[in-house]
Amino acid sequence: MRRARYWVLLTAVAAIGAAQDADQSPVPAEPNFSGTLDIGNRWLSDVRGDFNAWRSVVNLGEGPRLLNLDFHLGPPQGLEGRWLFDSLNFRSNAWGGDPYNTSFLDISRTGAYRLTVDYRNIAYFNFLPSFANPQIDQGIRLNQRSFDTHRRLYDVQLDLMPGRRVTPFFGYTRDSGFGTGVTVFVADINEYPVSNRLWDHTNNYRGGVRMETKRYHLILEQGGTTFKDDQEILDGGRNPGNRTAPFLGQRLFLDDVLQAYGIRGSSIYSKGILTGNPTNWLDMNLQFLYSQPQTDTSYFQENRGRFVALNNLLFFDGERSSVLAAAKQPHSAGSVGFELRPARRVRILQSWSTNRFHNATRALLADQILLATPLSQETVAFDRLVVNHNEQRLVAIFDPMRWLSLRAGHRYIWGDARVRASAVQPEGLEGGQLRRNVALAGITFRAGRKLTLNTDGEIADGDRTYFRTSLQDYKKLVTRARYQASQAWNFNFRHSILANQNPTRSIEYQFRHWEHAASVYWTPGASKRASVLAEYSRTAIISNLTILAPGMLNRELSYYRDFGHTGTVLADVKLGGGPLAPMITAGGTYFVSSGSRPTRFYQPVGRAAFPVHKMLHATAEWRWYGFAEPFYAYEGFRAHQFTVGLRMLR
Repeated sequence: MRRARYWVLLTAVAAIGAAQDADQSPVPAEPNFSGTLDIGNRWLSDVRGDFNAWRSVVNLGEGPRLLNLDFHLGPPQGLEGRWLFDSLNFRSNAWGGDPYNTSFLDISRTGAYRLTVDYRNIAYFNFLPSFANPQIDQGIRLNQRSFDTHRRLYDVQLDLMPGRRVTPFFGYTRDSGFGTGVTVFVADINEYPVSNRLWDHTNNYRGGVRMETKRYHLILEQGGTTFKDDQEILDGGRNPGNRTAPFLGQRLFLDDVLQAYGIRGSSIYSKGILTGNPTNWLDMNLQFLYSQPQTDTSYFQENRGRFVALNNLLFFDGERSSVLAAAKQPHSAGSVGFELRPARRVRILQSWSTNRFHNATRALLADQILLATPLSQETVAFDRLVVNHNEQRLVAIFDPMRWLSLRAGHRYIWGDARVRASAVQPEGLEGGQLRRNVALAGITFRAGRKLTLNTDGEIADGDRTYFRTSLQDYKKLVTRARYQASQAWNFNFRHSILANQNPTRSIEYQFRHWEHAASVYWTPGASKRASVLAEYSRTAIISNLTILAPGMLNRELSYYRDFGHTGTVLADVKLGGGPLAPMITAGGTYFVSSGSRPTRFYQPVGRAAFPVHKMLHATAEWRWYGFAEPFYAYEGFRAHQFTVGLRMLR
């Protein structure tokens, strides 16, 4: 209702201004308006198969929908500059219950202001029964890491005097989330799936100024953020957990638990960006950011049931814990770069960036085991994380001919990190280092306007990395080609491959990924009465990694394979040559994979638009969704979707 009142007020003010100008000018006061409105209603057949898998993958419902709204409003001809705005653009889509809907407003007056408002709403549901479920072999389809949440994003920015040398700006962004889900309450050797509630929000306030001259562009911004994150577990009733066998003759279980944490944080940051062209042969850029976020955390837990403390093999029936903690993280980041053109066909690009932060924390932990004589323990802990990350990149580009461009360069990445040592390490800090040299090369070939070929490659040699699965010794190649055979035929091709390995004996990690993709677009005779789009891609993922298996901590090989095929064919046909001729679209998409988790997904589609007037079209659409996994047949689903609507154009 509040938004509706704002729109009514805005329209009324604009109309009053137009009426006043119309009294003083013989020009007709009809606004400059154009737009499209799509409304409709969707029906679904009964979803056959697993409804939770349907919601996790598709999540489309039934009912009336605002499919799309897009319009432009401007002042009448001859009255430009006399309204409160010179241009108003608005678009909105997928309202009425769909999982992702957006609205965007852009309103401006030349030389005075520009206001943009962006709103997005995302409903995220994830409840695949086989994911994070150690009890699936017992027929229990309870995803122990599931979510049913919403995220909302508001972003507002106001620019004053846009297009001038000095432009002040102000902005506000709010990102919030809320919902429910399932998580696990961990108590030493057993885990208990329980329901939880989540809610969080982040506010960002900013303001600054943009200054532009003929050769330089400077942005100075000052801002601040506030952050809030809460999670609560409140569960009751006998819960045996994931461990079904007794431990030392006793069965472990959870009767009830209350677990909650709250995090509050804030930060003030300063940012500066400078770009310039001091001479005709030099472009430069400089960026800097400094912030110092700080957070306060509170945690409370009380649980009852039958538990065991492994450190002293003590069985107990209840526990109460609390934590108070605070942290600060000074953070500075910056980059500098330039493009040098020493000769007509030579360009040299140089960039360097750094990112440095350290996180200093302190915490007070209080734990009480509820026995006949309670056991209490308080611990004061201090922790610290220090990270320094740097990257330097140098690339030379040489154009020996107009149809040929050659590139060669080098990228060096280095850094270090220090953190408190793990429980199995000696006391003190545990450090890690990152060192990687990367050779860069590329070529661009152009044969007139018909053929363009672009290839980029990287070869890296790294001897130190932070994580077992990070890039270390890798080779990467990406090739893209486009061929315009004629006015009717357009071909595109893409090939990419990535091969990465970490040969350290305790890791022995190997990763391969490659993709071949091709597409063709056919518009015979450029008549716009028919067109066909066909796309196909083939992908492969191969991963081998040595891991320590839980329990006995013996070394095992973890391997994953996935080979996929994806294809799309869409044909548009206009039945007739007049402006009111119907338009038919038919085709669909399929995905088939084999390997560690074979999957099949089919989505044929048929659409029709029947113009009943140049400003009114009737539309209809049918889709079929078919999803199947041979190893997890219970997660498959099938459904028909029908949508009919009206499209109004101006």
